[in-house]
Amino acid sequence: MSDKLSIYNAALAYLGSRQIASLTESREPRRVLDSFYTKTVAYCLERRFWNFGYRTVQINASTQVVPQFGYLYAFAIPSDWIRTRKFSSVPTLDPPLIQMSEQAGYWYTNITPIYVEYTSSDASYGGNLGLWPESFADYVAARLARLACPRITDAQAKLMGPEGLIKQEERAYKIANANCAMNEAVGFAPQSSWVRARRGFVRGLPAPGGDEPSGGVLIP
Repeated sequence: MSDKLSIYNAALAYLGSRQIASLTESREPRRVLDSFYTKTVAYCLERRFWNFGYRTVQINASTQVVPQFGYLYAFAIPSDWIRTRKFSSVPTLDPPLIQMSEQAGYWYTNITPIYVEYTSSDASYGGNLGLWPESFADYVAARLARLACPRITDAQAKLMGPEGLIKQEERAYKIANANCAMNEAVGFAPQSSWVRARRGFVRGLPAPGGDEPSGGVLIP
């Protein structure tokens, strides 16, 4: 299980610097790591759809922002949003919602409510260090070390070369990325509207139950 202190010390190990005993230790390396930490975590979370960071929410249309033309509804993007994985008009997120737009902090669609799966920075999701796999924590530490290197070591040479911090960060990302991919559930590409029509799915009729999403019915 990761925590902030262990990540700081892992970053200092990358730099070949002395570790710190606590997050309140009055040393310049700790202050430098503090200054880069939030930016580093946000960058690392944004780079991939990490399994531990997913959050699914239902969002109702804004009552304060009403589009004047185009789409019918506006939805405020959550403050913990980092990267969108799926949009849908149904809780199962299948089929995906294709007709939508994003502008200035809002999503726009012709349907309300919407269901969104996204990478979240919330302390219960992507921001929860206790959920981070060790490989992701190491990637964050490598990125943190790279950014902090010029101020902590004053040695630009540590960044370059086959064993430099730039290469080490990329290797750490590839390992975390591969581990995440292995832990993903088996998935299938969403069916196209043509395939769904071939199966006899008609949107707009009341659903009698079964395995089809709400809003449609199978025609024998």
